[in-house]
Amino acid sequence: MLISTHPNPNWTALMLTRRTTPLAALVIALALPLSLMVAAPAAAATVNVNNLADLKAAMLVNGNIVRLTATIITNLAGENVAVTSGASVTLDLNGFTLSITNPGDEKAAVHVPVGATLIINATDGGTITATGGLNGAGIGGGFGGSGGTVTVNGGTITATGGFDSAGIGGGGGANGGTVTVNGGTITATGGSFGAGIGGGFLGNGGTVTVNGGTITATGGRDGAGIGGGAFGSGGTV
Repeated sequence: MLISTHPNPNWTALMLTRRTTPLAALVIALALPLSLMVAAPAAAATVNVNNLADLKAAMLVNGNIVRLTATIITNLAGENVAVTSGASVTLDLNGFTLSITNPGDEKAAVHVPVGATLIINATDGGTITATGGLNGAGIGGGFGGSGGTVTVNGGTITATGGFDSAGIGGGGGANGGTVTVNGGTITATGGSFGAGIGGGFLGNGGTVTVNGGTITATGGRDGAGIGGGAFGSGGTV
C-alpha cells in the first residue's frame, strides 16, 4: 500500500499511472501482432483435381481455374459441388467427365447461386452430367435460390432439374439468372414445372444469350424450353 504524505493529494495517483503505463504499453504492443494474425483468403491458382473432395475445395476459391485430371463420378446422396456467392471460378473439363446425380433434396448438383459465376471450358473436350435433387437445378440454384451466372464455352453438358426446377437456372420457386452459351453441346431438361434453361416453378427466365454451340432445351410441365418456369415470365433471350 502506498501512503501519500506529499502536499499534492494527486501524487499517489500520478505515480501509479506512471508505474503502470509502460506495462500497459507493453501489453498493447504484444497484442498488436496477434490482432494482425488473421488468416488470409486462399490465393487464386490453376488447380489440378482428380477426386471429388479436392474439386469441392478448389471450387470455393474466387478466381481459381480448376482443371480435371481424372473422371469424377458420384451418385452418393448429398454430394454436390458449389461456387460461393461473390466468387468466379473456371472449370476446365480437360477431356474428362464430371457426373453428379444425387445431390439431395433442395440442392443443385452444381450449385451456382446468385452472385456466383461459373465458366465451363473444355480443353480437349469433356462432359458434365448434373442432375438436381428435389427442388434443385442441375446447374444453378437450390430450393428458392435463383441461378447465378453460367458461361459455357465448350464440352458436352447434360443438366436435368429436379421437381419444380430448371435444368440450368433457378431452383424451385426461383428465377433463372444469366446463362451464356458460346460453344459446346448442351442438353437441358427441366423438372416438372421448370424450364430447360431459365426459371424454376413460378420463376422468371432471367437472361439467356446464345452465341454458338448446340442446345436442346426441354421444359417440364408448363415450363418453357428456354425462359420461365410454370407461371413465370419469359425473361430475355
